[in-house]
Amino acid sequence: MKRMGSLEVGDRLPDVQLLDAEGSSIQLSSLVEGGPVVLVFLRYFGCTFCRAHVARVRDEREAFVEAGARVVLIGQGRPDQAAAFCRDRQLPFACTVDPDRRAFAAFGLGRARRRDLVDPRVATRAVRLAADPQTRQGAISGDPRQLGGTIVADRSGVIRFVHRNQTVWDDAPNDVVLSAVQEAARADVEGRPWRQAS
Repeated sequence: MKRMGSLEVGDRLPDVQLLDAEGSSIQLSSLVEGGPVVLVFLRYFGCTFCRAHVARVRDEREAFVEAGARVVLIGQGRPDQAAAFCRDRQLPFACTVDPDRRAFAAFGLGRARRRDLVDPRVATRAVRLAADPQTRQGAISGDPRQLGGTIVADRSGVIRFVHRNQTVWDDAPNDVVLSAVQEAARADVEGRPWRQAS
């Protein structure tokens, strides 16, 4: 069942405006040029769980390249924060920001409940990640209750996979995303919907 105001598998990417790391405007729908795109929505650039997720994607970047996917990170905040985030982590991905969170809203990405943020499981996971400077908690910017997600669209701009994080650490596993990318690469350019969505 389609959520009110949220995009699903089979819909086309919206013409939402983002800013790249230099502050230039880009249309979300233009990011599919050249092949499938993986949109990784981050809660905020200082989020320890987001940093860990991006590190896992970076560590398997060759698998994404071999599958023909372009990975684009979308966060809250300012272009300079996106640039620093990618530079400090040596990320080979496009880093963008959605200052008004219009893309977050278009995909129906939710917000964490207050009780979820103080859940002991969150603290336990965060403590483990704090040992690594690459995943250690950074500055909070934007709405810290914003949840992320992962979207895969084919080269015609049709959404082929949607994963909306249900918790602050509920990221789509790389193998699931790569499977969606492979399906997107083979997808009918007419945008025929297929089975995977979460």
